[in-house]
Amino acid sequence: MPYGLYNTPADDYIYGHDEDICDEIDEIEDDDNEYNECIDRKYYIGSYFLMKDEENPENPENPENPENPEKYILLFANKIKLQTFYKFTNYEISTYIYLFPGLHFKKKPNIDIMQLIIEPDETYTAIIKTFWIKIIQRTWKKIMKQKKQNDAKIKRQIFSFSNTFQTTNRIHTYKGLTGMLSYKNS
Repeated sequence: MPYGLYNTPADDYIYGHDEDICDEIDEIEDDDNEYNECIDRKYYIGSYFLMKDEENPENPENPENPENPEKYILLFANKIKLQTFYKFTNYEISTYIYLFPGLHFKKKPNIDIMQLIIEPDETYTAIIKTFWIKIIQRTWKKIMKQKKQNDAKIKRQIFSFSNTFQTTNRIHTYKGLTGMLSYKNS
């Protein structure tokens, strides 16, 4: 059986199950019984549409430059509550937004953290912030890997130092430990 996004059956997935999940998510989303207006510059979890910018399709300074990609804007499509995000899987939320009435996605949307920007013409656009979180995670992963390597190196040096001291009764200094325990040499 072919598998689609998130290792679930692609075409053979039981749509009754999808509708049950959507109904359950819809109950959580409509729990307040009131419409919550989106606020400019606030962060939301949800999805977006990628749309070609018809007003500025290319660089006005040099329209014949093939290196300039066409300009696209991210339209804010839908938001979900944090409670929904914690309770359901990414696949289920993506299915809910995909099947949401009034939205017509070509494929199941990604769920991202976005900052809503309300343009002067009342267009809701989005800035994806999940991308920056991934960059921070990668950077910290590299830093932690380097720290663990340094800690392991220091542990090996300390172990070697203690073995040398126990067998020869002499203190041998290693890089990174120079000056430590120097009072024992006197």
